Amino acid sequence: MTRKRYTHKKQIPKITNHNVDVGDLNSAMKYVVVQMDCGDEMSLQVRVNVGSRDETEDIKGISHLLEHMFFQGSKSYPTSKQLEKEIYSCGGNYNAYTDYHETVYHTEASVTCAETVAKIMSSSLYHSLLKQSNLTNEKNVVVNELRDALSNTEEAVSQNLLSDMFKDTRMEQDVGGTVNTVQKITCSQLRNFLNTYYSQDMIVVFCSSRPVKEGVTLLQRYFCKQPHYSVKTDPKITQDKTRQLYPDYLLHRTPVLPFRTVYIKSSDEQSFVSVGFPCCKYSETKHCYEMIILSEFLTGYMNSLLYTVLRQKHGLIYHIDSMCDFYQDMGLFVIRCTSTNQQAKVKQTVNLIMECITNLNTSLNRKDIIRVKKHLLKSINLSKNDPHSVGAEYAQDVYHLGKEEHLRDKYKIIQDITLNNLKQTCHKYLQPKLATVSYSGTSNYWK
Repeated sequence: MTRKRYTHKKQIPKITNHNVDVGDLNSAMKYVVVQMDCGDEMSLQVRVNVGSRDETEDIKGISHLLEHMFFQGSKSYPTSKQLEKEIYSCGGNYNAYTDYHETVYHTEASVTCAETVAKIMSSSLYHSLLKQSNLTNEKNVVVNELRDALSNTEEAVSQNLLSDMFKDTRMEQDVGGTVNTVQKITCSQLRNFLNTYYSQDMIVVFCSSRPVKEGVTLLQRYFCKQPHYSVKTDPKITQDKTRQLYPDYLLHRTPVLPFRTVYIKSSDEQSFVSVGFPCCKYSETKHCYEMIILSEFLTGYMNSLLYTVLRQKHGLIYHIDSMCDFYQDMGLFVIRCTSTNQQAKVKQTVNLIMECITNLNTSLNRKDIIRVKKHLLKSINLSKNDPHSVGAEYAQDVYHLGKEEHLRDKYKIIQDITLNNLKQTCHKYLQPKLATVSYSGTSNYWK
């Protein structure tokens, strides 16, 4: 059970010409059923359109805490041990994750156990016990998770970046909340939160090799109603149902020259560096793939631009990566690396990154872009039969785009992207004056 950081990125779609059906289970739920060539494996996912950005200050962390409670016992499976035993006997596993904008519960197992998995997921959704004893225990688990993150310099640097970039929004705090807010959450608040947010925009996904009709029938049998738990209504939760949106928030921040910096004091030998830029929202599909191509060009392979400059020419880093997060109203692009924790080394590393970004329009060339696009298209086929990632991608598309996007459409988008398109997107989003640099150091190196 996790709270995600930088992990909800719009990957190159891991789907092929699957047989897909999308429809309504009830007024609050859609289904996505995918028939694919995945052998004996299946994935059943319940995507709830709620995350930390939907929480008020006094219940920060409730989405993540509720995720922890989901598999702690239900009417048909009173203990997590009983639940796990059933899934384990099917060669499967269950898990969940929470992000700013979504909570996803998923089980992967043998398709011969599809009925069992549906029963378990349905029982957990509609009839979770939400016992006080379990809540007390899971609070302790989450508090330890939060304290682990605070003790981890790399995680602290990442969170410092997010807190600065999302300052003055509901996304400013850690997805998991704070120790103080988590410890105060009650069973009553959990039930109110569940009744409020688990009654809209839910998507249940079933991916397997079985015919679509069988999958639809399975989901209609086990997910035919909206979840509702008996509890006294808490207006502070139930009347806060509409998500607050921040259209292109990061693009509209006040520019700072040469760039913003935030730091965490650390005497570790290595300095962790995260550099964040604005990015596009999920529904801007073409821009999303342009950003993915730019990410690959910058850090995707050993001779990519930033590897060449920082590692091969200057020996400043061992590894560097970059990734995109695309949300309903905005996006985030992040570059991460480590360097020797000395002021001169860290400043040189960051300044070279910014220099490469500033001159990216001149570094981009047709030969390398063609190679990157070919790699991305090939990667689709290498992972086209992974039921979990395929299901997650379809759920995102259905929510954000209102439809399932087929492989041929996404292929065409990628193939049609031109060098000029990439330069325009680079100019719009990758501006150092809109960036934040978060790092760890023995002192404030930009003071």
